[in-house]
Amino acid sequence: MTLRIYILYVDMNNSEKAVTRCKKQYCPKFVSQLNKLTEKMTKNMTRKLKGKEFAKLMKNITKKLKKSIGKTMDNKNIEQCVKTHCNPSCKDTIYEAGSQFPKSLEAEIKKEQHGDIILDIIKKTRKRIFGNKKNILVNDFYKNLPKEKVDKIKKAGAISGCTAIIL
Repeated sequence: MTLRIYILYVDMNNSEKAVTRCKKQYCPKFVSQLNKLTEKMTKNMTRKLKGKEFAKLMKNITKKLKKSIGKTMDNKNIEQCVKTHCNPSCKDTIYEAGSQFPKSLEAEIKKEQHGDIILDIIKKTRKRIFGNKKNILVNDFYKNLPKEKVDKIKKAGAISGCTAIIL
C-alpha cells in the first residue's frame, strides 16, 4: 500500500515538472514560431497589394502595432499555448472530457465582450466535435490530430493537444 502511494506521488511530481518544462521551453518557441508566421503573412499581403505607397503605409502601421502591442500579444499567446499544449486532460477547454460544458470556461467566456454570442458558438462547436461521445482525447491529445504533428510537438516539449490545428 505504501509503495503504490509513493509511485503515485512520483508520477504527480513528474507531471508537474512536465507542465513547468512545457510552459518554459515549448511555449516561448511556439510564440516565436507564431510571430514569424504572422510576419510572413503580413509581408506576403503587402507584397500582393498594388501600389508602393500602400505597401509602405502598411509596413509602418505594422511596425507601430508591433511596438505598442507586441508584448501584450506575446503574453496572450503564451497563455493560449499553456492552455492548449501544457494542459493534461485539457482542463477548462472545450476538449475537456464529460457531457457538460466546463463551468469555469463558461464563466470566463461570459466576461468577454459579446460573451453570450461567443459562448453559443463555442457550445455548438463542442457539440459538433463530441457528437455522442464523452471523451475525444487520446493520451491528452485531440484524437483527430495527425500522428506526425502530435509526435513533433511532443518531441518539442508539449504534453497535450487541446486544439484541432497544430502549426
